[in-house]
Amino acid sequence: MLKFYHSALKVALGILPAIARFSPKLRQWLEGRKNWEAPLVNASLHPGAIWFHAASSGEFEQAIPLIEWLKLNRPSQHFVISFFSPSGYSMYHQYPGASAVFYLPPDFPENNERLLELLQPSAAIFIKYEIWPGLFKALNSRNIPLALVAARFHPGHFLLKRSMKGLLGGVTDAVKAVGAQDHLTVSTMKKAGFQQVRWCGDTRFDRVRALSLQALPDALSTLKMVDVVAGSTWEKDDVFLSKWLDEADLSTRLLVFPHELDEIRLNKCLSIYQRHGAALWKGGTWPEARVIVVGLPQLLSRAYRLGKTAWIGGGFNKGGIHNCLEAAVYGIPVCFGPFYQAYPEAVGLVEAGGGKPLDKPEDFSQLMKDENQLNEMSDASSKFMNKNEGATQRTAALLVEQGLF
Repeated sequence: MLKFYHSALKVALGILPAIARFSPKLRQWLEGRKNWEAPLVNASLHPGAIWFHAASSGEFEQAIPLIEWLKLNRPSQHFVISFFSPSGYSMYHQYPGASAVFYLPPDFPENNERLLELLQPSAAIFIKYEIWPGLFKALNSRNIPLALVAARFHPGHFLLKRSMKGLLGGVTDAVKAVGAQDHLTVSTMKKAGFQQVRWCGDTRFDRVRALSLQALPDALSTLKMVDVVAGSTWEKDDVFLSKWLDEADLSTRLLVFPHELDEIRLNKCLSIYQRHGAALWKGGTWPEARVIVVGLPQLLSRAYRLGKTAWIGGGFNKGGIHNCLEAAVYGIPVCFGPFYQAYPEAVGLVEAGGGKPLDKPEDFSQLMKDENQLNEMSDASSKFMNKNEGATQRTAALLVEQGLF
């Protein structure tokens, strides 16, 4: 089965260059793997480092609390970080304290042997759903303990299909501990044959709490409170919010963070809000505008502190919404479009009463005029966040117990 997997992977990689001509992100992915060894060969690596791996920047947010725990409680412990996607690598390639940050190479035996020869890690911590059968076999053959943390592994996972049984056995043998995000993952992974599976929760609750306690960045310190902070918006979100503004009081102010920040997307965003007096901000003095479109990255999570209500983008796309916890941690109402069910934190927030899915601008208008409901949602957001914190300590305790930390 592993031979078939490697053959299929080789075929897939063979056709990617042709597809990459039409995809800048895929081109970047391929470029990153042309010389994946370079960051490791040029780094000051330390045998016995702990290796953290995440698919992308969003998943790495779940690793950060554990890395920070390690830096605080094991200050002499070295660590390295790898990513599958370009977005993770480009955002965190200079992560403080890391001995090296690199792209995970394609899952072939020769790559895995070379990688482990360079790293010589004492343990490997993989985040959420990152399962690579060939690499896991190589780790197991070298007796390098491996854990999956913040794991989500539900009955529909491809490895649970009958045809994948040959691959699953090698994976379950290699994984020594699983810190699950939810109880369904616990039961599913135990049934699949994984050992030492424990509910630990989602470390992002701790991550956003830590961020919320930091001082506002200088760039945001002079910005006045706004009625709504809209984060990671797509075009459909902007059209929705623009229609809401048509009926809102003229004093209503909106701060928009588009998900994509290229010039085409920023100009399109501005055109949607043009009739409301939109202005683009890329630093310096904040404009006195009803709608401000922010064209800089890495400010959103702290900017939610300046909003009375949050709108989370992505909910009109079938892929679903972006991170709602970054807003909920400030104890404010959190709203989004109708596609959110794939994200348990969003489902939980809605069930708790702090989140509200909406598909009509007039419903958002009605909500924004209902102070009692907004106050109830704020209270529910705070309680939901407080209830779900602590995953970092639970996960670290599991890793210490199983000898990975």
